[in-house]
Amino acid sequence: MKNFFEVGDKVKILHSPNYIDDMRKYEGRLATITKITIAGYHIDLDNGCYYWSYETLQLVTSEMNKTVDPCELKNGDYVKITNDLVNSISFIYLFKEMKDKKIYRHASYCLDDGTINLDPNTLWNITSMTKITYATEEEKKLLDKALLKQGYIWNKLTKHLENIGLINLSAQPVDFSSFRNSIQKTSDVITGTLNCTKEEPQTETELNLFPKKKHYQLNFNY
Repeated sequence: MKNFFEVGDKVKILHSPNYIDDMRKYEGRLATITKITIAGYHIDLDNGCYYWSYETLQLVTSEMNKTVDPCELKNGDYVKITNDLVNSISFIYLFKEMKDKKIYRHASYCLDDGTINLDPNTLWNITSMTKITYATEEEKKLLDKALLKQGYIWNKLTKHLENIGLINLSAQPVDFSSFRNSIQKTSDVITGTLNCTKEEPQTETELNLFPKKKHYQLNFNY
């Protein structure tokens, strides 16, 4: 196996559809390479239990892993918070404010068990062992996806969580009324267009999420 990393390198665990269930909890987390074998890389997060291929790991630069001063954080920042201890639990926080060395957040997502916490009274007491870094794009998506499952989205303009309820994101029915006239034949290649239109939104929230009449088009050839 060609070595893309060295022992001691800091890496981020990327998403992969080939993970077994227990490996998925490490997605988006930072780890350290502890051993290199022909079968793959060992990392500290799982105590060397699994073999990780280079495609599932990304080298973390010093800037990505740079510790952030909590006094510099702004309302709405996505940050990763952990205690600088072995096997410490890590959280993605949607930062709200800091008072008396306590971090308050709009929501938090646990990277270890995938749970989300929306209790406004939950806070993080900053100690000498607290490590804060800005969340990666993958980590932000984990929190946003967990919020959406609970019926919430983060409103960047108003700086608060908006309760949108559970939205059915299933595919819309296809309108074949104009399909016949859209078919064309050119040099033995048939092309066409499938059209469908989303129903007019019924609530103010949906109006903010979708155009009044959203037209979908699928072009194909065979």
